[in-house]
Amino acid sequence: MKDIIIRHEPETVGHTPRDFDYFLRCAKRAINLRDFAAAKRNLIKALELNSDSPQAMNLVGVMLEMREEYEQAKRYYGQAIKLDKHFEPAQQNMRRMFELFNFGSSEEPINTDNQ
Repeated sequence: MKDIIIRHEPETVGHTPRDFDYFLRCAKRAINLRDFAAAKRNLIKALELNSDSPQAMNLVGVMLEMREEYEQAKRYYGQAIKLDKHFEPAQQNMRRMFELFNFGSSEEPINTDNQ
């Protein structure tokens, strides 16, 4: 619950450290608001700080999927899984895309968690 509240608070200049977690929170907030330009900026900054992050790769996939760039989204979900084969959010997102494209529907929701 705290993560959801923090994610939707406006950015405050000079009060919040600009670390990896900060940029992921900002990206999630932007994705939720469908502000894909802001999401992309924050994801780029997060990946500059940690290019081996399955969490960031998964969020890039979510953003691309929401923009209907499905092949790119699958690549990023796959990269997240390659970085951590046990990373459930990316596995769930990949399952959903497989089900959607092979069966026409899925009960799997988009997963933006950072487990």
